[in-house]
Amino acid sequence: MVKGKIIFRYLFGELVTPFVLGICVFTFIFLMNRILKLTEMVVNKGIGLSLVLKLLVYTLPSFLVITIPMAVLLAAISALGRLSTDGVERGLVLLLAFPIHHQNENYE
Repeated sequence: MVKGKIIFRYLFGELVTPFVLGICVFTFIFLMNRILKLTEMVVNKGIGLSLVLKLLVYTLPSFLVITIPMAVLLAAISALGRLSTDGVERGLVLLLAFPIHHQNENYE
């Protein structure tokens, strides 16, 4: 049971950073066009900043529908690439295949 928690925490740690970074970058890329239009509205029409922020918040869900799957894919590819370069997947498979208490019996 403890072994599964350790592996889960390790894999979760490998996935979180690229996922959050992907969400931020992809959302920013999709919002750049919208931000330019909102800035134009503020400058030319004198719309208040609170209304612009509301409009920005209201448009976020439509972009998150696209950016969340992209960020998940980025995180999975990044984590699997890192695991394969570190050679960790071999160690994880061996760790899952042979319980620790059986390994210690062979060396005593």
